[in-house]
Amino acid sequence: MTRLRKRSAFRPRVIQPPSPDDTRGPTPERMRRAQGFVERGNLGRGRTGVLTWGALIAAAGSLVAIVTFWMNRGKAEADALAKADAASATAHAALAKAEAVSAGLAEARIEFARDYASHKDLAAAEVRYAAALDSLRTELRGMNERLDRIIERFTQHA
Repeated sequence: MTRLRKRSAFRPRVIQPPSPDDTRGPTPERMRRAQGFVERGNLGRGRTGVLTWGALIAAAGSLVAIVTFWMNRGKAEADALAKADAASATAHAALAKAEAVSAGLAEARIEFARDYASHKDLAAAEVRYAAALDSLRTELRGMNERLDRIIERFTQHA
């Protein structure tokens, strides 16, 4: 059985001195470039300004979009509330008119019932009047016959 040696996950890095044949030493050009990295926050060739302004513009645009959204939503809610209030007022007016019409209809029903009862009475009175006229006609015919007989008697005696 062999024993495995445990190694740590992190090995210390040892910086070794550059070899004598290394041409990558600090030249004036490399020094200026390195100094530029330090001044710009080590982000690369002048991108710090663009990145910062881009982030600032994006943040401002986001804020404008959020404010615009909530203003439009508030305006839409106000419009909807105004429409709802107008609809409620219209509904209340319609209900008031419906109750007025209902009350008028109830009064008309009572009046029609009264008129209908008087129509019945009028029809009964008309029937009685017609019967009275018929009896008067028969009496008048009887009187005519009597008068004719009386006239005939006078003409016969004379």
